[in-house]
Amino acid sequence: MPSPNAAAVLFDMDETLLDNRVNWHDICRETFAAFSDRLPGVEEGAFLRLLAQKANDLWNMMFDGAIGGNVGRPYAFINALRALDADDTLGHAMLEDFETRMTISTAPAEHAYAVLGALRGAGLRVGIVTNGYVGMQTRKVEHHAFQDHVDFVLVSEAVGIHKPGRGIFDEALRRADTHAGEAFFVGDNLRADIAGAVGAGIRSILIDPTGKARKTLAGDPSLPRPTHVIEGLAEVLPIVGLHGGPAWAPTAS
Repeated sequence: MPSPNAAAVLFDMDETLLDNRVNWHDICRETFAAFSDRLPGVEEGAFLRLLAQKANDLWNMMFDGAIGGNVGRPYAFINALRALDADDTLGHAMLEDFETRMTISTAPAEHAYAVLGALRGAGLRVGIVTNGYVGMQTRKVEHHAFQDHVDFVLVSEAVGIHKPGRGIFDEALRRADTHAGEAFFVGDNLRADIAGAVGAGIRSILIDPTGKARKTLAGDPSLPRPTHVIEGLAEVLPIVGLHGGPAWAPTAS
């Protein structure tokens, strides 16, 4: 096996290691439908608009450190219900329904487990660095058993610093027991993942299966440039010096 040119590879989770097959708004609609018989007179569109507003407000408060996720997550539903003079005691049950649907709507990206296994088998440290609420992101990690395939998981709420803030990348390097020049960061988001990694001095790999991010980069020269751009996770391995080249792909996902 060739010698790797890195000591650690760090991954974003959503839309990098995980594919989100159903969008947030559609999952909210499914949750509303599951409780609609207990919400007489509440119109779906009004509820969804308020929920999005409350969820965004509470996320920003968590992001700024004003509240914890254990408060913000249920109160998105509770406050939306209160604003509609509906039964706000349903808030916790609606949150549980929503998070269950959100979790099961995700699937490991193609070759995710094989790539993680190959990296660790070659002696590299592997970590997940994800923005989000601890409760929600931990459910996803455990549902897909990612904790068994990586050395550590960092959720931004737990760290108190969110991508693209440098602090969460520095903490990931500390846990990987390496420094920026010996690491790669793999992610799909130009701002949170790529700009954050560049700011921390980490070589960055943009995963862009549709080409949308590349079009954005082409149209905005002010954006930080990733070190590499790939279409699928299998391409990470030759970049870090494992296997024969870009054509290599694992035999199982």
